[in-house]
Amino acid sequence: MSCRTPALLAGVVMPLLALQATAAPLPPPPPTGGTLALIEQCTAAMSRAHPWRARQLRQAMFRMRVSMSYRAAGARLSAAERRSAMAAERASYDLLFETCRPLLALSLSPARSG
Repeated sequence: MSCRTPALLAGVVMPLLALQATAAPLPPPPPTGGTLALIEQCTAAMSRAHPWRARQLRQAMFRMRVSMSYRAAGARLSAAERRSAMAAERASYDLLFETCRPLLALSLSPARSG
């Protein structure tokens, strides 16, 4: 009976280890304060923007919020889907930053006296 114990344990332990190895990792952390702060700054700067630029900002903020929505799916996404969603979120952040940067630069620059 003692000869069978290691085999029995291996038969029980190995599937448990395999289940743990294939378990989906934790979902990514919530958006950083930097992302939320950028959205808030762009929203505040939008009132000073030309209507064309304001429309671009609204589209970029919408895309950013949609790209962050994958976080709610959590473990239901495969690893490939999660990587794709994270890449889309990074691209959306970059688009929002580039779209909003001229307005943020204007709001940070000192007023010119003429």
